[in-house]
Amino acid sequence: MDNSTLSKIVAKYLKGQASESEMQELDTWRKASESNELFMQQFEQSDNAFADYQIYKNFEEDKVWSALLDKVQKKKRISLGQVLIRVAAVLVLGLIVSSIFYVLVPNDRSLILAKVETVSPGQFNAILKIDKQQEIHLSDTTSQELKNSGTHLATIAQGKLAYKLRKNVEPQEMEVVVPNRAEYQFIFADGTKVWMNAGSRVKFKQPFDSETREVYAEGEVFFEVAKDVNRPFIVSLPNDNAIQVLGTEFNVRAYPDDASYQSVLVEGSVLWHTQSGKERLMEPGQLLNYQVNNGEVELSDVDVYPYLAWKEGRFVYDGSELVHIMSDLSRWYGVDVVYNDQAIRKLHFSVDIKRYENLSEILEMLALTEKVQFNIQESTVKVERYQ
Repeated sequence: MDNSTLSKIVAKYLKGQASESEMQELDTWRKASESNELFMQQFEQSDNAFADYQIYKNFEEDKVWSALLDKVQKKKRISLGQVLIRVAAVLVLGLIVSSIFYVLVPNDRSLILAKVETVSPGQFNAILKIDKQQEIHLSDTTSQELKNSGTHLATIAQGKLAYKLRKNVEPQEMEVVVPNRAEYQFIFADGTKVWMNAGSRVKFKQPFDSETREVYAEGEVFFEVAKDVNRPFIVSLPNDNAIQVLGTEFNVRAYPDDASYQSVLVEGSVLWHTQSGKERLMEPGQLLNYQVNNGEVELSDVDVYPYLAWKEGRFVYDGSELVHIMSDLSRWYGVDVVYNDQAIRKLHFSVDIKRYENLSEILEMLALTEKVQFNIQESTVKVERYQ
């Protein structure tokens, strides 16, 4: 059995998806040598690896799998009990294959991280601005009531903001700002739920108008819109774009400094309006990509999971450019990113990892491709070609 076939079967076995014939092939391979059997036992008995990570989808097959087998074959010189088991998920230059774990002996690699400094992930945190005058810091220790002329408008319980449905109240301008190294979620009075990623903001009036529910959003925001056939929900975006919905679930990514804006529809339907007057109706499972420089709009069918995983506490990329990945990491960890070679920005990777790991854990996974290496110095990450 060649390495490619074996790696796919092992991955399916670890996920509980191997067929009967594949299980027989794997059993034959396990019995072929003591090292093969011991190797499989390490994965099966590694509760820590399964607790920390999900199965990752892709890897650079030849290098990672060969390195893994090489480590197993060295078992006479290196105790497998001392081996650090990690999960590698890397896709380089569009190579798509199955998931697999890798085994890494820490001292066997150098220059993966030229300098390691602990950079912690973001936290649940935001700022609520009221009528551009009052500011309330929303953390998991914040609890209070918001009132307008004695009328109870909203409750903040352990940092979670939930508006109340009120009539005959003078509207107030509200803005929820999520800085870098933070995320937040809240609920509008109509029941619409909002998840906000790092570096995002949402502006709105509370209460909504009687005819429409209008908000302005920039950054990355997921909306689970409460259905109201009499009042469409309209999300205005930077550069005079807008999304109109009645009741649906969708993610929108529109950072003002990005070259393109994106929206992924999970459920229902949405109508995207561009600055030039173009309109595109989206269906569930579709990605809309809007190019800021020329106003071009493209629709495509996609797996929505990678675009929504951030709200579930994960970073998931499927063949994404390094510059896109590092942009997200920059916002979430509050670091600057510097490239010594602009060409490496276009390298493609796939990865699936918890958002709450230290930054070095994620960079180490990317560096295992031997395509890039990283140097973390205080709040700056320097990205270089692997040497």
